[in-house]
Amino acid sequence: MPVKKSSTSSRKTISSMPDMPTMTPPVSSTPSASSMPSERHDFVHGYGHMGMGHHCKSHGCHFGHKLMKTFYGILLVYLIIFVGTLIRNEIKNFDYIGVAPVDVSDRQLNISAEGVVDVVPNVSVVTVGNSLREVTADEARNKNNQLITDFVTKVKALGIPATDIKTESPSMYPDYNYLEDGTRELAGYNINQSVTVKVRDNVDKASQVVMLAGEAGLNTIGGVESVVDDNTDIYLDQARQQAVAKAKAKAQKLANDLGVTLDGVISYNEYIADSGIYPKYMAMDSMEGYSESAPTIEPGTSQVSLNINITYKIK
Repeated sequence: MPVKKSSTSSRKTISSMPDMPTMTPPVSSTPSASSMPSERHDFVHGYGHMGMGHHCKSHGCHFGHKLMKTFYGILLVYLIIFVGTLIRNEIKNFDYIGVAPVDVSDRQLNISAEGVVDVVPNVSVVTVGNSLREVTADEARNKNNQLITDFVTKVKALGIPATDIKTESPSMYPDYNYLEDGTRELAGYNINQSVTVKVRDNVDKASQVVMLAGEAGLNTIGGVESVVDDNTDIYLDQARQQAVAKAKAKAQKLANDLGVTLDGVISYNEYIADSGIYPKYMAMDSMEGYSESAPTIEPGTSQVSLNINITYKIK
């Protein structure tokens, strides 16, 4: 039948196509949870929880390990510092064995010296005066004034300027006689006055001033003093230069002997000794006999002394 033939032909056509593999999902080797027995499913579930616990414990151990590493690192740093300090101290002590540090106080040299300058006094200071008693105060005052004025006039005649003549103020007081019955009566008035005269650069004039005091009727003399009236800083400077030169020479020689080198001055000190700037002093109580001849006055010599101390740095 034609219809049947046609169907057969169609079937052959289809069968003549090659067979294509059927794509099926791969079957897992691990049984699914649904196909697994309940015991097996529980075991796998428990195993998963056990793995999570192990992971938590490993994380805690890792944090503790980092903490211990940090602690040991800090300890190592302190240990290195401590050992370094010990080494430094040992090196420092080794450097100082037998060698004094540069900045110690014994790296210095103290030198003392004295400068002395002989000075001839250029001023004679003559002090004379008057002491008398009169019945009344006016009589005592008038007589004293006359004697003092006469003396000053004579001194000026020697060429001594008024600026070198100093008249002190007179002092006057009553004088009494004490009677046996315990009472007293006025005997008169005592008056005293002194005059100081500076005689410069001429010793002979000093002797003449003393003689004029006797001629004028003055009856007391305080004395004759030879002094240096110039600026003493001039002589002190000379003494200082002398002392410094001595100290330098002494320090240099001592440094050479010790095998060291002077390296500047650390300190300098000086003080002025009491050198007796007044070498000649003649004290007299009475002018008796000086109206006829003048005394011999020698000014002598004075010394200006200065002591110094210099501290040198040595190396």
